[in-house]
Amino acid sequence: MTAMQTRNGIDVEHELPTRRELLGLFFEYKRSVLVVLCTTIAVSAFLVYYLLSPSYEAKAKIIINNSQLMQPLADSAPQSDFEKVIDFNTQKDVMASATLAAAVVKQLNLKDTRTIGRMEKLSMWVGDIKRTLGKSLGIDSWAKPHDPEAAAIAAVLDNLMVETAPESKVLKLSYRAKNAQESADTLNALVNEFQNFYNQTIRAQANGIIDYLQNQLNDVTTRLEHSEKELEHFRKNDRAVLSEREGRVQSIVGITDSTGAQDEIKIYILKMEDELRQLSSLFAASDPRIVGLKAKLQSYVALINAIPERELELHRLKRQFELDQESYLYMKKNLEKATLIAEGQTDQMRLVTVLEKAEANEDPVSPKRKLTMILSVFLGTGLGLMLVLVLAYFDHSIGSVKDVSTHLGLRTIGSLRKI
Repeated sequence: MTAMQTRNGIDVEHELPTRRELLGLFFEYKRSVLVVLCTTIAVSAFLVYYLLSPSYEAKAKIIINNSQLMQPLADSAPQSDFEKVIDFNTQKDVMASATLAAAVVKQLNLKDTRTIGRMEKLSMWVGDIKRTLGKSLGIDSWAKPHDPEAAAIAAVLDNLMVETAPESKVLKLSYRAKNAQESADTLNALVNEFQNFYNQTIRAQANGIIDYLQNQLNDVTTRLEHSEKELEHFRKNDRAVLSEREGRVQSIVGITDSTGAQDEIKIYILKMEDELRQLSSLFAASDPRIVGLKAKLQSYVALINAIPERELELHRLKRQFELDQESYLYMKKNLEKATLIAEGQTDQMRLVTVLEKAEANEDPVSPKRKLTMILSVFLGTGLGLMLVLVLAYFDHSIGSVKDVSTHLGLRTIGSLRKI
């Protein structure tokens, strides 16, 4: 391949260097390549071994149990998956809020005891110079004093990571600090503050709905007593009379739940019809035996026709009693839970469960010194090669007999190796 290049006002063809020529250029400028490589390695070593302080990471896992207190009514709609996701993400935002960070900074006195890295110290030093210049030049925005508490809160928020897997209630927490023990203590303090905040929030909700739940429980209790009395009255007093013999009332209410009893009554009616036909062939229609048998037959037919309606009424009363009983148990359970939380016994409810407590890890997570040094070797080599190509491209000197014929278009008669 060739390229056009202007030399001394003459456009000449310039052949691109071959691999062998590139290797020759590399050895020709080997000192420059070594300088670039060594400089890159030295700068990388300075950064990872001195300027960048090692960071230590602590990890923890917690489970947030959704409270049923958010839905105290038996007829309220269940919480949708979308609402659950919103509620869960809300708790993630609370965990990473400035309110909890400020409480942790105050609890651990991080504004005075926090380990500060070299980069942050350098930034603070630049800030001091800026404030001094601001006071001298009268720039108020530059002259603001340094606030160690605000810096500690910002550091807590910047170094905290909150993650969660899809379809999971587990919050994965991680925190980085310049001291291993400080990272674990800070993360544990954040978890404790979140537990206290969450428990106080649920406790306030419980206090707000206890009276309401108590009124609802009273209403449900009244309905339950009423439905129980109606069912008991139907079973005992609302009986179907078949006949009265010696002051005793015969009834089949107690057995109407059985289809077998209905079949027996139908068979008995068929037998009475056969008996009525036999009597009609022997006696007149006005005979007392025929009249009594007809009346008895009509009472049984009316009874068998009324059984489905009576069974339906019995089923309705039973179902109403069961629904009122379920509502009563549901309200009673919610009231007991709300009272338990309002009294401060949230530990028994396990609203926030700590699966894994943060522990100090003495192995730094950053900077990755070995990886950085290996990459610096490749980076320095690449920069050195780029430098060689740039120097070779802008080098217009004649270095060989071939350059004379190639770039100037002249024939070479002879050459002197040394002058």
